Amino acid sequence: MSTFTPGTGGTLESTNLPSAFLEVSRVLVQAENTRNAANSGVAPINNITASLSIDGGVASIAATIPIAPTLSTSGVPTIAAQNYLGSTYTTFAPGTGGTLKSTNTIAAFLETAQLLASAEKAVTPVENQPNNIQITYDLEASQATISANLPFSSTSVSGDITIEALDYL
Repeated sequence: MSTFTPGTGGTLESTNLPSAFLEVSRVLVQAENTRNAANSGVAPINNITASLSIDGGVASIAATIPIAPTLSTSGVPTIAAQNYLGSTYTTFAPGTGGTLKSTNTIAAFLETAQLLASAEKAVTPVENQPNNIQITYDLEASQATISANLPFSSTSVSGDITIEALDYL
């Protein structure tokens, strides 16, 4: 089981890493949709896609995020997500005392993806490690590519469908 702390007053409400990643993915999809609707005269931005297979119980997420690779003052490589949508569309609250530190949706998406990937790698023994999320950093192209297939369950109450990522960790 994984633990995710949304923090007080945070944008996210999930309490485990797979659910938090699915939730922040939905927030980023909505941010892109809002930006595209508000700017119909310019090319749409579609850096993330998300789909649900009710039959298979799998949420599929694919994203390409622009990054800025730099070196810290001590020479350590660092990677920061670039806010390609602008602050108007990516307001994000990490929540006081929460797991996340990022203050925009795109950075929070990349941070949550990295947390989930790291949690998968922490599973022991090694042969039991899941591989439901993959992240590739291309420093030459200045982009991160994220691909995830998360198991989920769905319920229906009064006709409203609720999707929840399963905590497979």
